[in-house]
Amino acid sequence: MKNRILAERYINALINSIPESKVNSDLAIASNVIKDILENKDEYSQMVSPFIQKHNKKIRMAALVKKNGASQTIENFFYLIITKNRIGLLSDFGEMILEKVKEIKNEVDVLIETATALDMRGANSLISTLEEKTNKKLNPTYLVNPEILGGFKATIKNTIYDGSVQHSIEKVRQKFSNC
Repeated sequence: MKNRILAERYINALINSIPESKVNSDLAIASNVIKDILENKDEYSQMVSPFIQKHNKKIRMAALVKKNGASQTIENFFYLIITKNRIGLLSDFGEMILEKVKEIKNEVDVLIETATALDMRGANSLISTLEEKTNKKLNPTYLVNPEILGGFKATIKNTIYDGSVQHSIEKVRQKFSNC
């Protein structure tokens, strides 16, 4: 949790230092640099090694940044995380960048559980209804859950939209128990 909070602070500061017209492109480039480091075990071990001087890490980082065509702001961001010994948080930074890009685009992930697989028309209809309700662009993941008798459950962050048969029955049961 502490790493996530720290990563969010760094990424928010990065976003605030980028001109608005370049935020999406610069974040994509920063994400690519992080991906390059994390996917190359030798590169990653060099970056996190306490035996490699910060100056040498910055030289290695400059080459990666240049390869990806990053702006000076992105290069300075990576220099800062090297200077502050935060290079070990690269995966957290990468995850936070992806979250912030979705936030900027007003997108959110949604898990949709149904009793059976939805056809394209049903899936599009459900997504359209949920997007209207949430005022967000939804990125759905579908899951068939045999415990659901019918209908659906949609989970968006910490909110559950329950359109299941079980939920409807429970609402009727509660209504009659209050009479």
